Amino acid sequence: MEQFGEVIAVKEGTALVRVRRHSACRDCGRCGMGTAGGEPVDPEIEVRNPIGAVVGEVVKISMDTRQLLAASFLMYLLPVLGLILGVALGQWAALEFDLAAGRGADLTGLGLGLILMALIYVFARRRGDRMAASARFKPVAVAVVEGKDR
Repeated sequence: MEQFGEVIAVKEGTALVRVRRHSACRDCGRCGMGTAGGEPVDPEIEVRNPIGAVVGEVVKISMDTRQLLAASFLMYLLPVLGLILGVALGQWAALEFDLAAGRGADLTGLGLGLILMALIYVFARRRGDRMAASARFKPVAVAVVEGKDR
């Protein structure tokens, strides 16, 4: 995944970059994401800065797609899988051990599914925070972009 943005601050080995949103995203306005008082705001991200970019330069930012997919799987798909597994296990347990009569198996499954999803989400959130702190998951400024390439 590649993006472009302007360096707005530099720290030791890292840079804070204001990322330019794609025109389709910027003009849509459907989700309200990245807006302040109705005005679009470009997101700011911290990136590794091995190229030594300075404030005011426009840089090309890259992030390994595999890392992005791993983070997405952890935060979005894993909790949904936990919900599905919890519902199935809850219904099976309710019917197998005669814990609930009638529609009680559905409610038991739903309850266990929601609990399992919440537990997995808490785990994923904590793991995600550690991943975000890891240099491996941090985007990298790979090049300073000249005028016409912006």
